[in-house]
Amino acid sequence: LTKPLLDGALKRALAQWLARQVTPVIDERRVHDAMLLANATMVGWETFVGRFVEDAEQAIDRLDRALETGTIEALRAEAHALRRTSAMMAALRLEAACADLEHACSLADDDGLARRVATVSTEFDSAVEVLRAVATHG
Repeated sequence: LTKPLLDGALKRALAQWLARQVTPVIDERRVHDAMLLANATMVGWETFVGRFVEDAEQAIDRLDRALETGTIEALRAEAHALRRTSAMMAALRLEAACADLEHACSLADDDGLARRVATVSTEFDSAVEVLRAVATHG
């Protein structure tokens, strides 16, 4: 931008730079691939989602314990494992939250770890809701 600012140039520049794309909870195209995998293993999508939920709930419990004990490496390892599983399930926002937590742990950035773990938990709840809806409605 140059001075003088004319005709809303500042507003347009800010809108351009501050525009956020909203990431969907899941990637519907990739969910189809996960469904094919579930069917190929002869487990079925509902069981596949159920196993993901059960495993992820346990991972989040381990994240909470690692946070309480200050075990950064355990926190990083759990975030990494849950990120990979989330990617397989096409849970984009959960995957991103896990990646953010994993990155903060690798930098030994203790500030904000509790907030990041809470975000992982929130995004997990959102992902489960959507994945179960997909399981119900196919």
